Amino acid sequence: MEYQLLSNLFHKRDNPEYRDINVKRIMTNSELDSACSFVRGFIEDFDYNHILSILNNNELMLDLYTNTDIDYEKLQLFRIINDEDKMKGISNVIRKYINETYHIENDYIMQLNPFKYEVLPEFVVQECDRFLLGK
Repeated sequence: MEYQLLSNLFHKRDNPEYRDINVKRIMTNSELDSACSFVRGFIEDFDYNHILSILNNNELMLDLYTNTDIDYEKLQLFRIINDEDKMKGISNVIRKYINETYHIENDYIMQLNPFKYEVLPEFVVQECDRFLLGK
């Protein structure tokens, strides 16, 4: 349930959904409380709605994107700022790369520390900059 809560957050859903193979529904209050409580074991002041408001603040997200020197963070912020519909103007290859990297089940299985090693191809970051910043 905790994974689903965070997935909902990163997809900027106002009402967190529970999804399974044959099920898609809004999380119950009990499920939401339980998942939030678990996350608070790692992030003491975790508040779904507060973080959601931050993620929905495109000006703040763009500021974070512009001010980070870590390409991996840029990619994650780019995907938070741009949902699938907004990315229609970016090449299919870059969009696929961004989407695959954004989903944690594809990214964290085996990964070098992105804060220590530059793991993203420079042309991907340049394309994100061009799309967001007009560079």
